[in-house]
Amino acid sequence: MKFDFETIGMKMLSGSKSTSFNTGSRSTLRSFKSMFGCPPVVVGKLWDLLDPDTHFGAKNMAPEHLLWGLLFLKHYSVETLHATVPGVSVDTFRKWAWIFVYQISYLEEEVIVWSNRYKGDTHEDCMVSVDGVDCRINGPSPYHEELSRQWYSYKFKGAGVRYEIAVSIKAGHIVWINGPYPCGSYPDTRIFKLGIMHYLDPGERVEADAGYKSLDPQYVKARTRFSQQLDPVQVKKSKLQYVQGMKL
Repeated sequence: MKFDFETIGMKMLSGSKSTSFNTGSRSTLRSFKSMFGCPPVVVGKLWDLLDPDTHFGAKNMAPEHLLWGLLFLKHYSVETLHATVPGVSVDTFRKWAWIFVYQISYLEEEVIVWSNRYKGDTHEDCMVSVDGVDCRINGPSPYHEELSRQWYSYKFKGAGVRYEIAVSIKAGHIVWINGPYPCGSYPDTRIFKLGIMHYLDPGERVEADAGYKSLDPQYVKARTRFSQQLDPVQVKKSKLQYVQGMKL
């Protein structure tokens, strides 16, 4: 890791360069994750993926600025509050936080790869788990009952957008993201039918909760207890098609 993000982050949170803390301790890691949304090792890997010095180096850029972007993504509060953590002006915080937010978003196609569900594949019919994730947003203003209903999320009793996320069961990688959709207008099953359902191999299903039971057992294993083996020949063919596509 090029930078010690644990030390950088904890000094930022303490507001003092001299405050002591136990590096690597549970309490330190818990504090770091609660503020930035992930452990220091993940921040280090993210920095390496971004490779800021090569790809978007800017004058006076520092590793702290990546933490500002993660702070913003984790808490999404008012900018005045965000800026008080590193002790900078709102304009300075906004400039660097958004630079890194945008750069992180550009990694989507490199990091979230549908074919990664094949890693560790044992020819089971379910290679990924799928669920909807709701993200809070400001509601329509002025208030309009019908419009507000379209955005309403029962998960936090307010306006939100929903993303469909699929995670590889064997490897733990996020391999699919689809959204955003208005929470009130797009239940999980509707989003599923619009996207990931059309990318499954013949006979492939996904693990999901009871919210997807209407798609069980053809596309989803939400209620059924049985598991079925995929045709190894078909799986091999799908993988070969993917590899050939990458070479084109």
